[in-house]
Amino acid sequence: VGLPLLLEADTETHFSLLREWLRDCNDSHSDHGYDSAKDSELPTRVLDVGDAGNPERLLLHVTKGEPGKRERGKYIALSHCWGDVIPLRTEKETIAAHCKAIKFENLPKLFQDAVTVTRELGVRFLWIDSLCIIQDDEEDWKCEAERMEKVFASAYCTIAATSAENSNEHFLPRLGKKFVKLVDNSTGTPFSVYACEVGRSFNDDVEGGVLNKRGWVYQERALSRRTIHFTATQTYWECGSVIRCDNLTQMARPLNLLSSSRFPMTAAGPPSGGAFSAFESTYARYWELALSHSKDRPYAIAGLERRLNDFYRTESPHGIIRCCVGRSLLWQRSGKEVLKEISDHEIEMIPSWSWMRYEGKICYVDIPKVNTNWNRDIE
Repeated sequence: VGLPLLLEADTETHFSLLREWLRDCNDSHSDHGYDSAKDSELPTRVLDVGDAGNPERLLLHVTKGEPGKRERGKYIALSHCWGDVIPLRTEKETIAAHCKAIKFENLPKLFQDAVTVTRELGVRFLWIDSLCIIQDDEEDWKCEAERMEKVFASAYCTIAATSAENSNEHFLPRLGKKFVKLVDNSTGTPFSVYACEVGRSFNDDVEGGVLNKRGWVYQERALSRRTIHFTATQTYWECGSVIRCDNLTQMARPLNLLSSSRFPMTAAGPPSGGAFSAFESTYARYWELALSHSKDRPYAIAGLERRLNDFYRTESPHGIIRCCVGRSLLWQRSGKEVLKEISDHEIEMIPSWSWMRYEGKICYVDIPKVNTNWNRDIE
């Protein structure tokens, strides 16, 4: 089924396929497509990668206006893994220079690929965390971290460097697919059949990819309206309706919390495990993922917490759902690993009864759904 050959990731044919995926989603998927007549408000800062009139332009663009009244436009968000390499960053000393110009050759390989993809998709603006947040300004970092929900939810699409371990790696070039071509000339008209291995799956390439083991990426993926995953074997399209591969096959969406851009709603509606399952599965999964800095724990899930607050019509101080406070407090360590208390002055202000205070995997006590009465008067 589909193409016998995988398209080279940095060719016009491949980019044409990506543009077609976007066009089809815009035209066919009313709940997560993109209406160009209603462009989103731009983030605080974006990279201006040029347009038809100036295709070589590359600089940091500071958007005009206050939040809620900012200039509008179409932009792409990059989801990537920092790994053990510090990528090119915007700092207090470099922001003025970055606003004048950034040389393409000075970008790390991963960022170069992101700029190339953005230009090929016909989009002028690109958001990259390390360049669009002032990294040595704690106030700016906290302010922008609080806006992650809107950055990814409002993006035209997210491009995910799923197979790259750090910014020094390209995500466009990849290994070719092995195949055998069988030709039949007996009828006078050559007829070719291609035989090849089915290859790895979306679960192997994306779910098991290095990027999706990172804590920040969990909410980036959950909040994005659609994502193009660049893996080591092929490119995948993911939106609330379908998963596509660049060999032209497609799959139905699994009905989990990542199946819809309307988190925590799934593609089929509310979570199938009942009201409690939305926060239980979200927090348990998040605590399995890695973060370079433990102090980032409350920030890297803040966007999903706001969505959960809207879903339950309540608040969730320190990861405890106020309307389900009894159930929400019944978390425990998962497995034999002892939870480690995080030593950071901000984290130490979180109460000891919150899972946000600790490192290690957690789960929730299995309480029967029937014949259980909850005390609703707890404050």
